[in-house]
Amino acid sequence: MTTRQVDFSSAVALDLLMDKDLRSHVRFLVNLLGEVIAEQSGPEVYQVIEQLRKGFIRLRKEDDVELRQTLKDKIESLDELTLREVIRAFNLYFSLVNTAEEAYHHHNRQIQLRNGGNLWHGSFLDTLTQFKNEGVSIKQLQDLLEKLVFMPVFTAHPTESKRRTVMEILRRVFLLDEKLTEGLITPFDQQQIRNQLKRQIQLLWSTDEVRAVKPSVRDEIKNGLYYFNVSLFDAVPRSYRNLENALRRVYGDELDPETPIVVPDYLRFGSWIGGDRDGNPFVTAQTTEMAIALQKRTVIRRYLEDVTKLSFILTQTQPLCEINADLATDIELSEQRFAGAFSTNPQRFINEPYRRKLYMMRYRLKDNLAVLEEFFRPDLQIESLGVAYHNEDEFLADLYLIHKSLVDNGDIAIAAAELTDLIRLVKTFGFYLYNLDIRQE
Repeated sequence: MTTRQVDFSSAVALDLLMDKDLRSHVRFLVNLLGEVIAEQSGPEVYQVIEQLRKGFIRLRKEDDVELRQTLKDKIESLDELTLREVIRAFNLYFSLVNTAEEAYHHHNRQIQLRNGGNLWHGSFLDTLTQFKNEGVSIKQLQDLLEKLVFMPVFTAHPTESKRRTVMEILRRVFLLDEKLTEGLITPFDQQQIRNQLKRQIQLLWSTDEVRAVKPSVRDEIKNGLYYFNVSLFDAVPRSYRNLENALRRVYGDELDPETPIVVPDYLRFGSWIGGDRDGNPFVTAQTTEMAIALQKRTVIRRYLEDVTKLSFILTQTQPLCEINADLATDIELSEQRFAGAFSTNPQRFINEPYRRKLYMMRYRLKDNLAVLEEFFRPDLQIESLGVAYHNEDEFLADLYLIHKSLVDNGDIAIAAAELTDLIRLVKTFGFYLYNLDIRQE
């Protein structure tokens, strides 16, 4: 075997992965890791890793006292630099195995969704099917849903040593590995993805997995907020849609269009980070104030992004479309209250009522951010325009106004898409993102 094709495919724990496709994915990733190690650290390090790998595999199959001592002596003889490389190689190997396994299971779930078959245990479809088989009526189900509350709580756990940088690289590996399983893919695309994956593994190999210094409370807060931006903001509306689709599929023949099952806002989020003064002596009143400001900035930035996207979707133009009287009146009044929104171009979106309304909503959200920036950068002397939303209820009222106008004028499917997703986000996260627990004795 050449140093250009290092094969970790029989490494510790790989033989426990029974599925052929999964083994193939793991083999692919760890072979890339082997190439990177050979290129970056040289054949000597590779040979040590191979000797230890093969030796411990033999020990797993059959204990051998002499071989065990030989391997122990080999490890003890390694200089500090080589030992560090060996440890990093196997640690990175297991990270890649875990990533491949996550991508594999996610791909299988997507196949189940596309094929329309029964989904995995614990899914909405599986759970509702069990309910129906056990005779749970629609009324009983509605009562159960009304009691449903799910609140994941974030905490800066001391056992989580991985840097956010490393987690982001592993996330890119996950997404690239997913692309390889998307179905028809050309040899050229395969090679491109392979090259991209190898670059990510090179980055992993040359990036320290643990932090050089203990993270500050602000670092811990930002690490928690990271998951909202990369995952949760998209996952929350998808979760509601999955439940609604499962309800239609399982109970569709019993649903009354006049009294449909209402899916309540069952998701909420919480956190201790920045509020737990018992668990971290560096958490002060000022720290908690900063945590709340960071939360608010994170969620309002997302709303601003989504409102901007909506302005490229709700492009209906008068006289090709109609809007209801409430929205027309609101736009007229808002143009007077928020005249600054159109100070440079009074005619902007003049015949596109939804875009004109959304533009004024953006104007107000930007002022919400300006208020927060005053907290973070007092040296900049940023002045609020005085047009910011006072709370999420005001923002929701604007969204509902647009939603009702769309529905009233026949654009029901359009109203039920991205706009409804944004409404779900606002009802879940408000202007505060999550409940921050304050703990102090």
